[in-house]
Amino acid sequence: MPKLAANLSWIYQEVPFLQRFGAAAAHGFKAVEILFPYEAPAKDIAAELKKHKLTQALFNLPPGDWSKGERGIAALPGREAEFAKALDTALEYAKVLECRTLHVMSGLIPAGGDARAMHRTFVSNLKMVCDRTAKSGLTIVMEPINHRDIPGYFTNTTSQVDAIIKEVGAPHLKLQLDLYHMQVTEGDLQKRTERLFPITRTSRSPAIQIATSRISARPTTCTCSMCSIASATTAMSASSTSPRRRPRPASAGRRSTASRRKQ
Repeated sequence: MPKLAANLSWIYQEVPFLQRFGAAAAHGFKAVEILFPYEAPAKDIAAELKKHKLTQALFNLPPGDWSKGERGIAALPGREAEFAKALDTALEYAKVLECRTLHVMSGLIPAGGDARAMHRTFVSNLKMVCDRTAKSGLTIVMEPINHRDIPGYFTNTTSQVDAIIKEVGAPHLKLQLDLYHMQVTEGDLQKRTERLFPITRTSRSPAIQIATSRISARPTTCTCSMCSIASATTAMSASSTSPRRRPRPASAGRRSTASRRKQ
């Protein structure tokens, strides 16, 4: 079985943020994700990680003004300076939390927005991020998000993200493959996951997320099917790193989101 990371922004919401680390550890999780850790000082989060022997698997760069509906600013023309400051903040947190994977959110296409200009801005900002992190050991990821849950999100399909990865040309820029979003937008999870596996790999593990719909906070039958696909990618990971050995059913470095209520 793959190893799972609990997304503390979506589950354990019945307790305050800093208490969720202990809740995750009590349920056997060894790693956690957070959408945005910036509501607490990095040193306080680091203390909880150390106390409960948890790894911070992933978090997102600051998304702009979330309360006003913003969902990232990396693809928004005219916001480049703000994005650079957001990267500074994320890198500071990543260092303190010893987190090795950062997610860059592209943002929403505004009414009348120029998709080609957004593409150019996004690629330019990603090149800047990748240049700054080239020797850091970090992995930078992008996530296609379906338009049913977040209408107008700029990076919407795996093929779009694949093309951007090729255009940027940085070896540590990867796909964050969310099976929930891919099922809603594109379907055919098993075949697509197999095809996308090479750009999902990191130096440690595939970056794959599983989730239920926004009406359910806990894993369902659909989620269990996603777990099966995630397990298959773990076997592919073992096979690709040990070509002369039989694939193992799991990889020690595997990380995935355990449960996540979509908004």
